[in-house]
Amino acid sequence: MGNDILEIRAHVSDIISANRAMIAPIVAQLRTSEVDQFPEARWLLERLAHTLNVHVDELTEHLGRLGGAGLTQSSAEMLASELMNAAARSLNAQTLARSLRNYYTALSLTHAESLMLETNARAHGYSSTAAMATRHREELATILASIRDMLPAAIKEEIAHVRVAT
Repeated sequence: MGNDILEIRAHVSDIISANRAMIAPIVAQLRTSEVDQFPEARWLLERLAHTLNVHVDELTEHLGRLGGAGLTQSSAEMLASELMNAAARSLNAQTLARSLRNYYTALSLTHAESLMLETNARAHGYSSTAAMATRHREELATILASIRDMLPAAIKEEIAHVRVAT
């Protein structure tokens, strides 16, 4: 096995870490009373949490098939994972609109990482990895579009509650 398999495994591990880091803040957001006021947002966040959990399961299983089960991370990878986990705690902002913007940003990065995995997997001949990355990227793109469509209404609602000092 050459360096190509190590590169693919590293990409898969990075995506697993990023997805795991996003799940907890989303689940916490679902427990807030503000989400109860926005059924569409609740549905979208539930869909996002479910999708990320499914992706983590699939990626973990796939990593095992690539011989990467139980891989130990390098110090640089551990630092990157710790930074992502720390950043994930701030995904939930004071308002739903701000949280949605944060989720949009985090998902955009995961979408880009999936595209990189897809590209590298194709370049190195790992067709099953490329196919999985393509499917995950397409699923994330659909959720990103839903968040993008929901943001104007959420921001309008947020602005309506802002008190301006006179």
